[in-house]
Amino acid sequence: MKDQVMALLAFLGDWLLFIFPMYQGVLEITEQKKALRRFMKKGKKYPDISLWYWLLPPYKIFLERQRIKRILRDSIDSEKNFFVMQPFMNKATAWFFVAIAGLLNGIAATNDLLEQFKVELPWPLFILLILVLIVSGILQVIYRSSKRRQSQQLQKYQKGAK
Repeated sequence: MKDQVMALLAFLGDWLLFIFPMYQGVLEITEQKKALRRFMKKGKKYPDISLWYWLLPPYKIFLERQRIKRILRDSIDSEKNFFVMQPFMNKATAWFFVAIAGLLNGIAATNDLLEQFKVELPWPLFILLILVLIVSGILQVIYRSSKRRQSQQLQKYQKGAK
């Protein structure tokens, strides 16, 4: 029983170490976007990268970095301004690597949990389970960083402040 509880705790902890570092990375990117707006040249358009790319987080990060590089190349006129922006890029990247480590641990913990409960899944079903867990985590991050959730939180705060 103890081993099963420990496997369950490891499973939950490792998947949380996937979801919330990814969320922190999203928060870092959001702060980065706010800071970038100060440097953007008027009249230049830099379309946002679609949220759907979160279904492929490494590709989303790559696209965001490319967009940032374009903005910086077009807008930054001094080393000082470049060094103001660089830490944002590094922080977000670091958080996403922590999320990938959590993902890898989550996959292993899922396997350990299934073994502890003597559940044997065929390989394709195991992969499907992992994909469901990954997509669930990504959807959690998308929800937590959505404008809708921010509006809901603001309304709760305003009701509580009265």
